[in-house]
Amino acid sequence: MRLKRLEMVGFKSFANRVCLEFGSGITAIVGPNGSGKSNISDAVRWVLGEQSARQLRGSKMEDVIFSGSDGKKPLGMAEVQLTLDNSEGYLPIEFAEVTVTRRVYRSGESQFMINGRQCRLKDIQDLFTDTGLGREGYAIIGQGQIDAVLSVRSQDRRVLLEETAGIIKYRQRKEEALKKIEQTNQDLVRVTDILNELDQRLGPLQKEAEKARRYQELAGELLSVEQDFYALQLQEIDTERTSLAAEYRDVSQMAEKIGTELAELEQKAAEVNRLLQELELNLEQGQARQIELAERQNALDSEIALKNERRKNNTHRLSALAELRKNRIRQKADLEDKQLQVKTELEAALLKCRVVEEQIGAEERQFAEQQKRRDELRTALETAKDEFFEFMRSLTELRNFQRNFAKEEETLAKQIEVRQQAAAESASRLDEVEKAAAETQRLHQLYEAQMAETQKKAAEFKQKRVALSQEAARVEGKIRSVQAQATKIQARLNTLRELDADYEGYAVSVKRLMQTEAHRQLILGTVADVIQVPPGLELAFEVALGSALQNIITPNESAAQRLIEWLKQTNGGRATFLPLDAMRSNEFPPALRRHLEQPGVLGTGAELAQYDPKFKPVISSLLGRTVITEDLDSALALRRTLRSFSRIVTRDGSVVFPSGAMTGGSQTTRTSGLLSRKSEIAQLEAELDRQSEQAKQLQAALKELQDALNEIDQDINALAQDEIQSRLELQRLNQTLEQLKKDAERELESKIRLEEDIAHLQETWQNLLAQQETAAAKLSKEEEAESDHRAAIHNLEQDLHVLEQEINEMQSKIGAAKVKLAEEKGGVEKLRMQLTNVDSQLEEVEAVLVEAQTEETELTQGQAQLAEEIAAAEKALEQIRQERKELAARLEQFKEERDQKKAELAELNTRLQNTNKQKTQVERRLYRLESDIQLKAGSETRILELLQERELNPEEVRNRTVEKPKAELKSRIDGLRDQIRGLGMVNPTAAEEYDQVRERHHFLTIQLNDLNDAKAQLKEVIEEMDEVCISKFMETFTAVRSEFKKLFTELFRGGQADLFLTDPDSPLTTGIEIMAQPPGKKLQNLLLLSGGERALTAIALLFAIRRVRPTPFCILDEIDAALDEANLHRFAKLMRQFSQTTQVLTITHRQATMEAADALYGVTMNDDAVSQIISVKMNQEG
Repeated sequence: MRLKRLEMVGFKSFANRVCLEFGSGITAIVGPNGSGKSNISDAVRWVLGEQSARQLRGSKMEDVIFSGSDGKKPLGMAEVQLTLDNSEGYLPIEFAEVTVTRRVYRSGESQFMINGRQCRLKDIQDLFTDTGLGREGYAIIGQGQIDAVLSVRSQDRRVLLEETAGIIKYRQRKEEALKKIEQTNQDLVRVTDILNELDQRLGPLQKEAEKARRYQELAGELLSVEQDFYALQLQEIDTERTSLAAEYRDVSQMAEKIGTELAELEQKAAEVNRLLQELELNLEQGQARQIELAERQNALDSEIALKNERRKNNTHRLSALAELRKNRIRQKADLEDKQLQVKTELEAALLKCRVVEEQIGAEERQFAEQQKRRDELRTALETAKDEFFEFMRSLTELRNFQRNFAKEEETLAKQIEVRQQAAAESASRLDEVEKAAAETQRLHQLYEAQMAETQKKAAEFKQKRVALSQEAARVEGKIRSVQAQATKIQARLNTLRELDADYEGYAVSVKRLMQTEAHRQLILGTVADVIQVPPGLELAFEVALGSALQNIITPNESAAQRLIEWLKQTNGGRATFLPLDAMRSNEFPPALRRHLEQPGVLGTGAELAQYDPKFKPVISSLLGRTVITEDLDSALALRRTLRSFSRIVTRDGSVVFPSGAMTGGSQTTRTSGLLSRKSEIAQLEAELDRQSEQAKQLQAALKELQDALNEIDQDINALAQDEIQSRLELQRLNQTLEQLKKDAERELESKIRLEEDIAHLQETWQNLLAQQETAAAKLSKEEEAESDHRAAIHNLEQDLHVLEQEINEMQSKIGAAKVKLAEEKGGVEKLRMQLTNVDSQLEEVEAVLVEAQTEETELTQGQAQLAEEIAAAEKALEQIRQERKELAARLEQFKEERDQKKAELAELNTRLQNTNKQKTQVERRLYRLESDIQLKAGSETRILELLQERELNPEEVRNRTVEKPKAELKSRIDGLRDQIRGLGMVNPTAAEEYDQVRERHHFLTIQLNDLNDAKAQLKEVIEEMDEVCISKFMETFTAVRSEFKKLFTELFRGGQADLFLTDPDSPLTTGIEIMAQPPGKKLQNLLLLSGGERALTAIALLFAIRRVRPTPFCILDEIDAALDEANLHRFAKLMRQFSQTTQVLTITHRQATMEAADALYGVTMNDDAVSQIISVKMNQEG
């Protein structure tokens, strides 16, 4: 597979559609800075699925769309198409040519296509997974990323080899499998909890179902006997009621006249009373409305105050953000000024270095010329001296030795004096050089001591960092433990809440009633809903109440009747209702309460339970005479003294009945567990809150540790910078010391040479003294020549002396210039570091500005919304005030009308009293008859109601033929009722509920087995993937390690490098460290390598990976920028070798890289800030 074609339109600076065709070998992209070269590598990275805007050198994905310029409008869409030749089937897709397309719009919408068909981003990422072209594979290396290969953590560096080994897909599948196992574990916890709940319910439900079936048999017989009994009662009532009706008609006629008048008065009074009640009702409604309006007004006032406070806080925050932005903008401007200043100083320093180098070159050339001239003068002087000495010997023969000797003596004395003076000056200069060398050596030792102290501090900080890292890891472990425990508690709590919300454990009829929304107003809750029991007494209360826990509490009898009617209509089963207005308290009288003070007696159930006071009639009727004790001994002791109790229940669930019967034993199964479940939910909620608070505390501790680690990292980085500065200063001092040593050697040579000249002159002087006795005559002929010889020698000596001084001065000047050049170069390096720091600070400031702008926009929108809400609330508040004013006026009118009606009603009542006195005697008799008739009617009504409750036809019962006497029927009814009471609380739907629970238990058991099987299979898959990953990773690591060693030695022309695992015993998690030792250097940290050495080491690693697993193509964005000419040629040669198996696209400025390319694309930018492409074919020879 290879890159075939890249098309772009609207992507960054490529506003117009451009097309780049790629052939095999090396294609180079060249062009000036800012022309858009790197946008080509960004386009390839983007179309292959890159999602990080930062990796694309932007802040948001919208930045990839052409943003416009002075001469061209911005575009609304960016599109990149990458066409690949897949004729060899490298990609897992059945196409010989694959075109991947990606579009993004300013609205935020994105489109992805493969060969023109819509697809997902994940489809593209999956297509290139394990091909070496993924994000972790470094097949595309952007600006600055070459150094990142060495700078990342050892744990992150292993991702490179995972991509090379082709195990990324296994890691992703393993992560998915682990997530499935986590979900399966949660499902297992949930299903297990539900099964445990069902296991606890099955036993009690089976017993309740058997009791329900016995109850139905007895109830059926009781119903038949009661029908016979009620038939006899109805027949007796019919006979007696006929006699009373005749007598009642006679008395009624007597009262008819008085009744007519009384009716008229009552009608008037009723009408007045009705009107009065309407007025009272209007007053009550108006007052209620007034209270409601006042509450709404208070609520609106509070709401307005709250929103105003929020607006005030937002205003303060906006001011703070504005000040922050102002400070950051000012800081940014300062940094930009500083950046410009540093750049200017750097350019000036570089220019100064070049000037100094040129000056040194010129002075060294001049110095060489002067040395040559000095040698020539010395030769001429020696020749002149030889001639002079020969002349003197001849002159000695011609002059009087005494006269010649005196002059010669004077000449030699002057020469010796000159050379002695020169030797003294040379000794003085030598002393100054030695002092300067001593001072330089002292500074060298001082900087070495400072660097040793810095390294010691760095080691201490690193030890402290290791300790903090271990503590942070320990805290992270605690956090994971707490989170795991919280997850387990949350799963259990969710299960219990689901069971509680589904009314699991309730009868079907109760569940249907509680889950029907239409009944919300008619139901106050079940008994289990409204009570809370002390911890540890849940079992006792569940046994004491039994199925009564499912009894439904209603506000009144009418609501209960409506719910019963609904159950009948929907065939929803039966339920027990407890109307609040009909329930009566059932508590011990004061005389019996003293028995409850015995040891071991905890109190009555009504006293121990907690509930809303309005439910007291219900709780008292159920638990008022039920006593809770510590144990069975206390219960038996209490039974002997206490009378009229319902039952005595111990803490462990044993029961003592008034009849003496006892229920108890081991608790192999539980009751319905409604109260236990409610208590467990409360306990789990409290525990979850505690775990959450503990997690917060641990997170805070972890943040403090991380802050401390960040501070230590900053200190370590600062010490590293100090160490680098010390090393640079030591290097400068070494250069200075070396130059001073050379100067000292040169001065010492000059001093020795002068001393030799002095000795030679003194020897000549002694020779003249010896020849004094042999001097000859020829004085007159040679006298004129003597002065010429002397003058010539003297002139040569003067010229030589002057030239020696000039040479010494020039040599000192050249040495000073070289020292200055070293200082200037050190300043250049320092300025470059300052420029890097300023660039980093600028990036941080710009990021803070973006965040502040985003928050300011959100707060501004929030302010507008708050203003609208406050305006609406104030409008509503004004309406309420107006309504209250109008309502107050209406209430005053109602009060006046009410007072009038009260006066009218009082007058009518007086007339009614007078009329009633006239018919008192008649009414007494009539009332007596009515009472008798009503008594019979009441008896009949009660019987009919009982018949209706049992769903019996009253007429059929009335017409039954009964042979047994009434007394025998009554006795049988009492016997059957005693048997039914002996059964205790009966759940009529227990049988149906037992079948449902058993069926659900069976279904969940099958589901639990399926989940366990799935979990085991997932674990087997993970183990298999781990084995594959370890095998492939170690095989790839060994191969890459071998290639890295070879390429490092090849690129550096020597030295050694290696890769090693930080944790060889854990291949799945181990990090990878790099060791590098360039030729002639010690083994050292990668951070101490030069920029070129770091770049060359990273290139060796990346090319070693590509040798082990070649990728179809790779893109290199200015990775050769830090290489010198020698390393650049070696890199170009390696790239040519590499291009035999891999298509290479390189973005470069370097001549050697361009020369190695098979094709060149030039990128230029016109006045509209739009990039354009120029293609050039290259011919490679040799």
